[in-house]
Amino acid sequence: MALRTQEAYINAVLQLSKRLKKSPDQINEEELRDYFLYLKNEKRVADSTFSIALCGIKFFYERTLGKEWHILQLTRPDRKKKLPVVFSMDEVKRVLDCVHRFQYQVCLKTIYACGLRLLE
Repeated sequence: MALRTQEAYINAVLQLSKRLKKSPDQINEEELRDYFLYLKNEKRVADSTFSIALCGIKFFYERTLGKEWHILQLTRPDRKKKLPVVFSMDEVKRVLDCVHRFQYQVCLKTIYACGLRLLE
């Protein structure tokens, strides 16, 4: 697993342990069910956050502790596809007009013209 995935899974189990104020190996299936209901109904976490918590906790209980609990068979929420925010031509022009260094203008115009994403 990627390092960030490992960190997210560890954090999910840590949050479970903190919420229930006990060691994760001492938590029973009913408490786990209540925790997932808490995440969904009270804390109202995003679907992606819920999915990460479910996967991390499931990995811990099934792979580390060897427990096969029915509650861990929950299906993850479907990923919602969001359309990207697209600036109008006027908005793009206003942003680029705020950049005064020529090198930065060229760089930003190239990035915009190529349609590159943030991490690219």
